[in-house]
This record gives sequence, C-alpha cells and structure tokens, in this order.
Amino acid sequence: MSKKKNAFVLMPFKDPYNSYYHEIYLPALREAGYRVSRADDMFTPHPVMNDVRQGIIDADLILCEMTERNPNVFYELGIGTSYMCVVAKQ
Repeated sequence: MSKKKNAFVLMPFKDPYNSYYHEIYLPALREAGYRVSRADDMFTPHPVMNDVRQGIIDADLILCEMTERNPNVFYELGIGTSYMCVVAKQ
C-alpha cells in the first residue's frame, strides 16, 4: 500500500478564495491522491507560523494562490521555495 502524499495550500482565508479551496482545490487534490491541508486546518498550541513551516516541510506539493498578491502568502511561498526545488506558475 502506498503512502498518501501531502499537499499544503497557501492562500488568503477569505472569499472568493475559500470557495475555490472547498469547491476546486480540495476535491482535485484529494482525487489526485493527496492528503490536503492549509494553515487554518491546524489547531495546535504553537505559534501559527511554526505550524505553517511544518506543513510546508511535510508537503510533497504546495499549491499557492497568488492572485491577490497577499504578502503573507508570498512570505510562506518564500519559505516553501527554500525547502522545495520546483515552483510552477501560470
């Protein structure tokens, strides 16, 4: 049995992006065999950036919603590029 891969989603937590996550990204990534999470799924007693960093480190794939040019999302993407080799953009 193969291990499920992890996908971590970097994005603003507001509409319309929340609907994109629930209606498009989450179903598509799950169908592709990924276990999917984003920062607001984590409920730990740690600072949120520790959880985000760990989610990025554990990810086999990072999906980053950059449409709005959100500085927090760009910061998290910068963390991701320090751990991952490939960044794809459209």
